[in-house]
Amino acid sequence: MAAASTAAPEADKPSATERRLRCEPALGRDKLMVVCSIDASQVRWVRVRVHLTGSHDDTTASMEVAIGDVPATCDADSKTSTEGEDGDVTLACRFTTSGGSGAATTLRATARWFHAHYVGFEVDERQP
Repeated sequence: MAAASTAAPEADKPSATERRLRCEPALGRDKLMVVCSIDASQVRWVRVRVHLTGSHDDTTASMEVAIGDVPATCDADSKTSTEGEDGDVTLACRFTTSGGSGAATTLRATARWFHAHYVGFEVDERQP
């Protein structure tokens, strides 16, 4: 497996109210799996982004995110897939956790792509 880059474009740095989560990435051929521990005791806004470059007319990419074993319901303005888009592409899933479970839990994100190059990822959180 190749070393995973977590570099993000400067514009994608977390704001003063956001916190970048430390995550364990596993990068394979045209696939990234990210595992992070999050505090599930409070309501939190979470954003997962995967950056790709070199996308063109026959590129496809998609991302799935889950909290524990439950798929995350990404906000309507999230972009969890792309097809045939040219240039730099960012897949993104924003959602809010429900809180109240009182314990840490695991966030898992899996991105897959065809005919693009991986650039980096980030996972940010903040309390609403």
